[in-house]
Amino acid sequence: MIITTTERLIIRRFVEADYDRLLALVTDPIVMRYNTDGHGDAAYARARLSEAMADPGPALGTWAVQTSDDPALLGYVSLFREDPAMAEDEVELGYFFLPEHWGKGYAPEAAKALITHAFATTNTTRILAIVDPSNTRSATALKKLGMTRTGTTQAKGIKPGDWVFAVERSSI
Repeated sequence: MIITTTERLIIRRFVEADYDRLLALVTDPIVMRYNTDGHGDAAYARARLSEAMADPGPALGTWAVQTSDDPALLGYVSLFREDPAMAEDEVELGYFFLPEHWGKGYAPEAAKALITHAFATTNTTRILAIVDPSNTRSATALKKLGMTRTGTTQAKGIKPGDWVFAVERSSI
């Protein structure tokens, strides 16, 4: 099922055929170095795929990203709510892409499409992203999306000192 599209990309539900490329993504220590869970293994990949294939509702989930002319998985984008202190109308944005697809603008393009989709189809009014300060590429991508840095993480259970970026529905 297609969630949304751009000129170059399709954001869709995960399918079983995505497993091998998802496994390659989550076991790559370079890709996952900023993931708070660390990098994964086959069990982690299987669990992520199962979660992504489940239907969490219209506002939350993890979706596969592919080009419009090739069904192979490039990476994924997600909207989630891990922090119980977040308001019901707030979600967090995440994304990971295989290294061979870095530097092509896919991450900000897919994230922008997902942000636009979330604001248009749900009651979400604010989307956050948390970034390790040393992950300058991701911080740059978030700024290109119109997200602004609003502070640093302070919540219990979240690594302190990470940068928090946000975009409001009213600013899109």
